[in-house]
Amino acid sequence: SAYLAFKLVIYLDTHIPLSNKVSSFFRGGVAFIIVAAAYKTSSAFMFNLSDDAHIFNILKSKFTEFRDFHTLLYVCSDTFNFIGFHYFWACSTTLLFPTAGAVVLRLGYVFLRDCLPP
Repeated sequence: SAYLAFKLVIYLDTHIPLSNKVSSFFRGGVAFIIVAAAYKTSSAFMFNLSDDAHIFNILKSKFTEFRDFHTLLYVCSDTFNFIGFHYFWACSTTLLFPTAGAVVLRLGYVFLRDCLPP
C-alpha cells in the first residue's frame, strides 16, 4: 500500500505541480493517507480479513462497557492501561520531552524557511 501511495504522490507532483512546496507537501501527505487507508480497507474486504478487529474492540472497551474474551485478556494487564502522569513527569525531568520538542520546533522552522517564499 505504501508503494502505491508513493507512486500517486510522485504522479501528482510531476503532472499537477503546485507553486508552493508546503501545499505540495500537505497534498502528498493527504494522498498517501487516503490511498493507504483505501488499500487496507479494500484488501481486508476482498479477502475477508479481520486482523485488526481485536484492536478496535480493545479501544471500544476502554471507552464503553463492551467486554469479550480478548478485551478482558488485554485490559486486565497494567501494560494496556492509560499512561499515568508519572511517565510524563519522568520523561520531562530527564529532558527527553523538552529535547524532542526543541528538535521538532527546529525541523519545522527549517522546513518552513526553505519552503516558503521570502
